[in-house]
Amino acid sequence: MISRYRGFLGWSFRARTKLVLGLALSVAALCLFPIPVHSQPQTIVAVNLRTPDFVVYEQKYRVFYMTGQRKFIPIADYDFWAALTDELVDVLSEDARAAWRAPSAEETGYLASYFADKKGQGSLPESVPADRLLLVDVGEYGAMVSSHPLVKDQFLVAARVRLVDRVTGRKVWEKTIREGLNLPGKLPELQADNQKGLKQAINKLLEEFCIRIRTKLKEAKI
Repeated sequence: MISRYRGFLGWSFRARTKLVLGLALSVAALCLFPIPVHSQPQTIVAVNLRTPDFVVYEQKYRVFYMTGQRKFIPIADYDFWAALTDELVDVLSEDARAAWRAPSAEETGYLASYFADKKGQGSLPESVPADRLLLVDVGEYGAMVSSHPLVKDQFLVAARVRLVDRVTGRKVWEKTIREGLNLPGKLPELQADNQKGLKQAINKLLEEFCIRIRTKLKEAKI
C-alpha cells in the first residue's frame, strides 16, 4: 500500500514556490511592522525638601538632666535636592520594571502640587510624558550630635516615598524610609575647608539612602 503523504519534497514545484514565497513575505512583514511590545512605565522621580538647610540636633548632658536644641547650617555650593534626584535616578536605573527619569524645570513646578497637602492629590498637564510618579518627600536631613562620650554622632535622613499612577492618582506603593550613618568626625571639623568633609559625608549618606529606597521598591509588587 502506497502512502499518500509525500512530504515537502513530494510537493509540486509550484506548491513549494508558493510556500517559500509566503514565508518570505511573512518575515518581511514582521521586520517592517513588528508586533508592538509593552514598554516600561515612564516614571518621573520627584524630590521635595520640607527644610532646605542641613538640620543639627544637639544634645547636651548635665548632671541630672539633658538639654537639646536645633539649629540650621546652610551648605555653600551644594544642592541637596539635585544631588538626591540624580543619585536616585541613577540607582533606580537597575530596576528594569520602569524607565526612571528626573523632571524638567517646568515639570518640577507642576509636581509641587503633589506635596502641597497630606492627601498628595496633585495634577500634571496631559502633555507631560509620564505613566507613574515616584514622590520622595524629605521631612528633614541633618545630624544628631551629643556631648555624651558613649553616644555616637550620626547623619540622618528620612522621607515619605510614594509611587502613584499619574492618570488615576491611585497609590501603587508607599513607605517611610530612614537612613543613618555615623559621622566620620566631629561636626566642626567636617565644616573646615569650605565644608568639604561635610559634603563628602552627605554624598555617602545619599548613596546609602537611595540604595535603601531601591531595595524596598524591589520587594514591592509594582
